[in-house]
Amino acid sequence: MRKLWITLFAAVFVLSGCGATSPNGPSSASPSSSTAVSNETPTPASTPEQSLEPSETPNSPDKLADLSVLSKGIFGFANSTGSKLLAERGDGGQPPKGNLIAIGDQGRVVTVTYAGSQEETEADNGRQTSQNFDQSRGWLYDVIGSQATDNESYFIIDKSLLNENMLLPLREADQQTEPAALKADIEKLKGRKVKSVSPLQAIGADQHAYLVVFAREGDNMLASLAFSDGEQWVFHDFPATYDENSTWRVDDGGVIEPEQFSFLLAAATKDGVLIGYKWMGAEGENVVFLSIADGKATEIEPGYGRYMSPI
Repeated sequence: MRKLWITLFAAVFVLSGCGATSPNGPSSASPSSSTAVSNETPTPASTPEQSLEPSETPNSPDKLADLSVLSKGIFGFANSTGSKLLAERGDGGQPPKGNLIAIGDQGRVVTVTYAGSQEETEADNGRQTSQNFDQSRGWLYDVIGSQATDNESYFIIDKSLLNENMLLPLREADQQTEPAALKADIEKLKGRKVKSVSPLQAIGADQHAYLVVFAREGDNMLASLAFSDGEQWVFHDFPATYDENSTWRVDDGGVIEPEQFSFLLAAATKDGVLIGYKWMGAEGENVVFLSIADGKATEIEPGYGRYMSPI
């Protein structure tokens, strides 16, 4: 899904649209503790009703998410008023119907109902954006009782399969902490000099997500999403070959930045944690599900790629 590729917690998008490259797949390392680590080299109108915030969900969910049901959900995006979502319509597929919710940025939940299909118009410019919403082909969903966020990506699924009682709280990471000790731990684990460690997200009671950028070695580039619970590190690697214009994504200038990453959801599973993260590039956004379990980060389906490049 990217030149490198690109589910604690993509289908697949042709990255001539949303991104330049796709990773060869996730690579992970998991020490038994953060202090006892092993060397592991990387693989080259009126005020609307408010939607449920992730902070309102319990730290210990009363239900566990089942990864096998994710394929029954679909991704979509919101129109400019937040009153509708539009999901990509697969040939021969059937849209989810019934008792549906849509999960958006930071695990915010809105209720939706299927409202039929929509055909593209002659004015369709191919962009999956709120500005092109009425011109695009797809399955339509009405947002009920609260508003979605303009142009935001959403995951639509029957609430009997995945709902707010399964979601873990997502909170802003502490940006004031100097991660010198984290850099030292990661360098020992990965056997490679770390250029930067940027806190991204606090997840649930004790999980934290970081963007780690490793020092360049010739044309060999490496960055990772790193997850830690204070005892164990798990890495989801993005290896790449240096290009001054497009290393990880189209027109990225050879850099990867924490501002490109945000989180859709996190949920407890029987084996670990489900994480949905978003990676924004110059031409659009990828949404990826990761299963964090058994010391590994494994990308799972479904995934989503939105072509959003300006005209």
